[in-house]
Amino acid sequence: MSIKIDWSPMSADSLTLYWSDSPFTWNTLPANTVALGASDVTYTDTTVPDKSVRYYMLEAVKAGAATQYSQCLCYGNFSKTGPGGNTVLRGTWEAGYMGFVPAAQLFTISGLRTAVAASNQLGGAPADGTMTGWYKFVFKGKILFFPNNTFSTAGTSTWSQIYNLGLVYGVDGPGAAPFSLTAAGAQPAIAAPVNQKKVVTAGSDSFLVRIPKNSTLPTDQNVPDRSTFKGSEWCELMCSMTTAVLAADVPLLQPFKWGDATGVPYPLMATQHFNSLNNWSASNSNWSDVFPRAINGAASGAWISWVPVLEYIPD
Repeated sequence: MSIKIDWSPMSADSLTLYWSDSPFTWNTLPANTVALGASDVTYTDTTVPDKSVRYYMLEAVKAGAATQYSQCLCYGNFSKTGPGGNTVLRGTWEAGYMGFVPAAQLFTISGLRTAVAASNQLGGAPADGTMTGWYKFVFKGKILFFPNNTFSTAGTSTWSQIYNLGLVYGVDGPGAAPFSLTAAGAQPAIAAPVNQKKVVTAGSDSFLVRIPKNSTLPTDQNVPDRSTFKGSEWCELMCSMTTAVLAADVPLLQPFKWGDATGVPYPLMATQHFNSLNNWSASNSNWSDVFPRAINGAASGAWISWVPVLEYIPD
C-alpha cells in the first residue's frame, strides 16, 4: 500500500515535500523531506505503514520570489476499513466522512442489542425500521460508525446501565471516570468495575462497541465547559452532519453543515465524559449543547439515550 499526492503544475525552481506522522506548520517544518523535480506534479510515498495517516506540505522556491508553502494535508493508508467505501468523501483523513452504510451490511437495532446482551437491560428498543444505517468516518487513525437513530427509547436508559454492560469506554479494562464509579451511588448501582472491551462481529469484521467522546480531555478528568469540545470526535464528525448546532459553536466545525443527518432523532445522548457526577450528555435540542444527567439520580430523572459507536478493529 502507498499514498499518492497530486498537485497542479507551478512555476518554480525547486520543490520540496515535507512529511511527518503528526501535524506541523511552515515555521515548524519536520526534518523528513523529499527533493522533487521542479516540474513534478505527483509523488507516491511507499513508506507509510498500513492503518496510519501521514501529513505533507509542499515547498516551492523561485529566484526573486518569496518561498511558498501549501497547506499541511493529511492522507491515509488503510488496506481495510470495514463495510462501506474506502475513500474520504468530505473532510480529511484526520477527520472525514466516508459514506453511509446500510444497516443490512452492519447491524440493525435488534441485531446489535442481541450481540451485546442488551435486549432486556437497556430499556425499550426502537423498531428496527427507525434506524436505516450507519455514518462511516475516519478520525485520527480510527474508523468509526455512528447510527442514524438511538438504540434505546427515550426515558428508558441510564449511564450506569450502559456501563454495567461494558459498553461505555471501549477499552480492555474498567475504564476511567473522574471519580470512583462504585462509590458514586450510581442508579442502578455499579457493584464492581466492569471490563469495557465489548467486541462484536459482522461478517469477517470486528468492532469495539462504546459511546461517543465529546471532549479532548482524558475521561478521568472533569469537563469544565465546552472549551474542550473542539477537536473531539463528536464535534469533528457527527456535529458536522447536522445544522442543529449552537450558533456560538458553528465556527468550531470544519466543514460545517454537511446536512446528511437532517431529522436524526438523538434525544439526550450518553457520552463518556463527566462534569463532577454529571454525565456530560449531548443535548437533544442542539448537538453541540450539553445537558448533565446525574449518575446518582433516580432513573426517572437521569435517563439518557444509548447511541453506540462501532470502532473498527483492523486485522
